[in-house]
Amino acid sequence: MRGTLKNCVVVALVVTGAIGPGVSSAQPADPPGHATRSDLVDVSNAPICKVKPWKGFETAEEAAAIPEDAPVCITPRDMAVTHRAGKGGPVPGPVEPDPNGTNYRYSGVSTQDMYKGIEATIQVSNASVTHDGSGNEFVVSRVMGKSPVSGNWLEAGWAETSWEGDFPYVYTFTPYNNPNNNWVGYFQYRLSPSLYYKWRVDRCFVGATTVHTCAFIYWGGSWHMLTSGDYACTEYSGGTDNQRCYMEAFTEVFSRDSTPTPSIATGNSLDWDAVKIRRGTTWYLLTTEYPVNVSGSEYPYVVCFQARHYDFSVHRYSC
Repeated sequence: MRGTLKNCVVVALVVTGAIGPGVSSAQPADPPGHATRSDLVDVSNAPICKVKPWKGFETAEEAAAIPEDAPVCITPRDMAVTHRAGKGGPVPGPVEPDPNGTNYRYSGVSTQDMYKGIEATIQVSNASVTHDGSGNEFVVSRVMGKSPVSGNWLEAGWAETSWEGDFPYVYTFTPYNNPNNNWVGYFQYRLSPSLYYKWRVDRCFVGATTVHTCAFIYWGGSWHMLTSGDYACTEYSGGTDNQRCYMEAFTEVFSRDSTPTPSIATGNSLDWDAVKIRRGTTWYLLTTEYPVNVSGSEYPYVVCFQARHYDFSVHRYSC
């Protein structure tokens, strides 16, 4: 799926709930079906965002207090800066096991079933990436929706890369219609290391009848739509518009030399909180009722759960 994803070792632990497969006895199933207005975020008439300085959330608990239906706006197109790691540079993307390589390391969870959206509160860090202009290293923490049909995906989160400056920044990435493997950075959103921010990948209406997969960041009181496209969670399968996709929540590290690997944070730990999936019109915490794959224990990183599987931290060496 990714030309540069030949060097990756993933240790996967399959975890299922007692009620499974992913359906609580108290919650409705999420069957395939066409989208309705009540089912999606409607950005067709959303205003253009005014991106003002905002420091983020001091704590994950503060982030959890915001309403799920906060206002929506659209990030100005001229804020999306296309950049890349150079010819043959690394590309972020889904977990793909390869027993012969060690360049990519993944720490987090991916769903075994398909849902309509994913949301997470992610701590931003100052990773120890070497900033030498090369394509040798990156650290990203992101949410993703991946198509069950084509393998196309859309991811959104924060990144610190060796080909940009010494700071974390908001980014999105998709391989769809992207032959040069361009990353997109949104540098006007100035992130503060150690603080928390919320990201979503979800379906949305962008026109009267047009459904896209959209990426959002919560910023200063509203959800800012960073990008959208007719792929990932809005592709067709067997003639049925299932409007769902597989979801991921991962910290991903790339190191061209395999060792030494970047520290993911100054304090060697990075927090994830309130990972949620959307079924119907409701967001649910990713509890053990929903079967997931856990990728971790890839030296030197380890996943440490505070509450499975929606509250965890990624550590260097040990919990």
